[in-house]
Amino acid sequence: MLKANRTAALLFDAIGGDPADMSLLTRLANNPRTGEVIENWPAIAAEFLSRLRAEVLRTSDAELGRRLDAFAVRVPASHAPETGNPFLCMRIRLPNGATLTLFSAIGQFSAARDITAADLRIELFFPADEATERILAGL
Repeated sequence: MLKANRTAALLFDAIGGDPADMSLLTRLANNPRTGEVIENWPAIAAEFLSRLRAEVLRTSDAELGRRLDAFAVRVPASHAPETGNPFLCMRIRLPNGATLTLFSAIGQFSAARDITAADLRIELFFPADEATERILAGL
């Protein structure tokens, strides 16, 4: 992660881990409380794992492969990704007891003329319900 807004800071705080570590993947893989914070952790973990495997195959990035292996240990082996719904919503339990329900969209510059920009992806999270929208609007 290169840059984040207040909402992202709230999410990172809720997930916990080393404040200096801006890698969501590392924080999720290393925090034993991840399943407590992300209510639907098995489904989210399976989705992240699927995305990471595809990225490692696409790039042959050895470092990402090592991070994939570390992350795979955290994914419940018996859980299959959710099907039948085009959106996978992440449910995050905040320290104050409120729950954020978010869906994400990933943007990529597919016609970029610069190799660095071609690999740039931006993941945006959107409120999936009115309660989440109210919480986020209040930040």
